[in-house]
Amino acid sequence: GDYLVNAIVASKVKRVVIGMKNPLPHLRDKAIQAMIEAGVQVDCLSAFLLDSVNCEEDEEVDTGVETIDDLRGDALRTLKGCFDANENILHHVAKNRPLSVLKYAMTFDGKTASVSGHSAWISGTQSRKLVYLQRCLCDCVVVGGETVRADNPNLTTRKTEGHVPTRVVISRNMNLPLDYNLWDTKVAPSLVITEEGKNRSVQAKLRKKGVEVVEFKDLSLSKVADHLYDRGYMRVLWECGGTLAAPAVQEGVINKVMAFVAPKIIGGSAAPSPVGELGLEKMTDALDVTDVTYEQVDKDVLAVGFLPSSKSIFHVAKEAYKKEKTNRSVISSTDSEEEDLVQIKFYKAWNEYGLLSNFSCIPLTIDGKEWRSVEHYYQAMKFSGVTSVEASYIMDDIASQQSAEEAARIGRRYQSLQPNLLRQDWGQVKIDVMRKALQVKFCVGSSAWHLLQSTCGAEDLPCQLIEYSPRDSFWGYGFDGKGENWLGYLLMEIRDTTNLRNENFEERGDP
Repeated sequence: GDYLVNAIVASKVKRVVIGMKNPLPHLRDKAIQAMIEAGVQVDCLSAFLLDSVNCEEDEEVDTGVETIDDLRGDALRTLKGCFDANENILHHVAKNRPLSVLKYAMTFDGKTASVSGHSAWISGTQSRKLVYLQRCLCDCVVVGGETVRADNPNLTTRKTEGHVPTRVVISRNMNLPLDYNLWDTKVAPSLVITEEGKNRSVQAKLRKKGVEVVEFKDLSLSKVADHLYDRGYMRVLWECGGTLAAPAVQEGVINKVMAFVAPKIIGGSAAPSPVGELGLEKMTDALDVTDVTYEQVDKDVLAVGFLPSSKSIFHVAKEAYKKEKTNRSVISSTDSEEEDLVQIKFYKAWNEYGLLSNFSCIPLTIDGKEWRSVEHYYQAMKFSGVTSVEASYIMDDIASQQSAEEAARIGRRYQSLQPNLLRQDWGQVKIDVMRKALQVKFCVGSSAWHLLQSTCGAEDLPCQLIEYSPRDSFWGYGFDGKGENWLGYLLMEIRDTTNLRNENFEERGDP
């Protein structure tokens, strides 16, 4: 952000037109204000036009965008295009949940399989290619145990490189076969969500295969959606059957529907449909799908629209821009038996304290080599000092990843697949390796250091930093809140040490 603003100002651009403001409350207007203060005229479509769009909750959704044939209509269509391109982050802010898309293919008579359960294939080749693309765009793909048992799916992108979404299975009873495709974590990570205490032996065997298993007390799909949000997921593709889709729709988890309709008729009163029992007895009770678009995909038709949980992209945008900066990650402890303190939670790079995260890509130079982030360096160091050409290749592969999250995924994958290449002393040195990288990232005077120092706490209250990672119980908080939080402790150590050192510099009058 700062780099782009500085580049615009340095190029002496007189006017900038922006499609939409950043929906994240802690970043909203920052870049715009910086450019205005530098003398650049800034105009923003969302600031001028969004209020004019009819989004009253008690009125029928009608943006009128496609029917307005004038300059304002062109501007509204442009604004809608901006919102569509950023629908993930808009839902993330507006709903405090990821955008959940229910995808299915059905015949002309509304069936997702034959009476026998056979479903390969309803849609055509081009439609399936679009589905693979959708998987590339999402953070995870969700199915139920029923789909796993019936189809033994892979749920991959069919690509050998690039982003790999997590495969999520929701199974209340853990009645899952142990030799199915989803448990091959060499291909893609897999997560099973179940109820507490269910089928411990199956859980243990899946964990041994590298599958992550998360248990919920009183499992509900709302809790699942909240958990996926806590993991930092912004877009979730639900490829489940009607049995799981129905409660997901009922609980308001599903925001959007993507329906491929194929020119086939299979019949059968017992053949499954895309959404199971909703308890709606009258057609007047039916859920409206709004802001619908249609696309011909070879012989199939793709219909996409929003459910009442979102209504339209304009509704979501208005809701997102009403969100104020609330310091959601700052919590005061009032336990009478403990000293009051402030807790600051961080995890993903885009959050308010995201600069503290190892996923924030701040370049650093360590021992003469440039690294894209702390995470790149940390994951590569797992294989340093190992006398092996293969280990050197792994380190280079990790270093070449464009994002810190991909570096983390690649590093963990190599560690799981080739543990023989992991340095033998890794368990003893990994904290020191992390400390070394963090000391470079948070060097005195850097933007990261200033943010770290801003967490010192108000009114002399101690401030605890917590990496709010639901999947990491060593560096982070862990799913159950009982994690060791080593990253938080290292950051507090650096914060307090450099803060004292800086005060000493000022006392001595050092430059």
